[in-house]
Amino acid sequence: MECCEIPKIPRRFSHFLYGVIQSGLTAGIATAIASINFHVTSAFFLHWIQSRILAWLMMLPIVIFAAPAIRKLTFVMTYDEPPATDLTDILDQRDRDYCIAVLRSRCSSVGADVCGAGGR
Repeated sequence: MECCEIPKIPRRFSHFLYGVIQSGLTAGIATAIASINFHVTSAFFLHWIQSRILAWLMMLPIVIFAAPAIRKLTFVMTYDEPPATDLTDILDQRDRDYCIAVLRSRCSSVGADVCGAGGR
C-alpha cells in the first residue's frame, strides 16, 4: 500500500459508507442553516459543530437502515432501458433527419443514395 492510498472496504459494505457520507453531508448542511443566526454572537462555529455531531449521530442509523429500502423503492419506480444497438437507437428522429440531410447534401455530388439511417 502506497503512502497516499486510501484504505478500501469490501463493496458489499458500500451502503454503510454511503450512509456515513450522506448523513454527514446532510447533517452538516442542515445544522449550518439552523445555526446561521449565531454568526452575530460569534458562537456560530461552536453551536454548529455541536449541532452537527448530534444531528449526524441521530441521522446515521436512520440513513443506514433506510438506504436499502430507498434503493429498493427506486428500483420499483424505475425500469431498465434496453441497451442501444446502433447509432439510430441513440439519436432521436430530429437528429437522424438532420444527419440524413447533411449526408445527402455532401454525398449527392458523388452519386451516393442516402435513404435513411438503419432503414427507418
